[in-house]
Amino acid sequence: MLSYILIGTFLCWLVIGLFWLLPKKVALLRRVGNVTNDELIRMAKAGDSEAMKLRTLGKWYLGIGLALFVPQVVLLQILKLHH
Repeated sequence: MLSYILIGTFLCWLVIGLFWLLPKKVALLRRVGNVTNDELIRMAKAGDSEAMKLRTLGKWYLGIGLALFVPQVVLLQILKLHH
């Protein structure tokens, strides 16, 4: 049962990422053309404001995701050990 909650939470987080980050990345790619992620990172480091914003949002997305999922996985493992 708890594993289903973990999977559901993970899928919800992926959908949030799709609707939150993907449109911003597509808009940036339309502006600069078809470039790799490494080039987008270099653009952000060079001062491109749109690339910097996307990179910052991506870091927040990953950080919040880790903060949500790591405790769930640890709790799930603890509960499996006790059963």
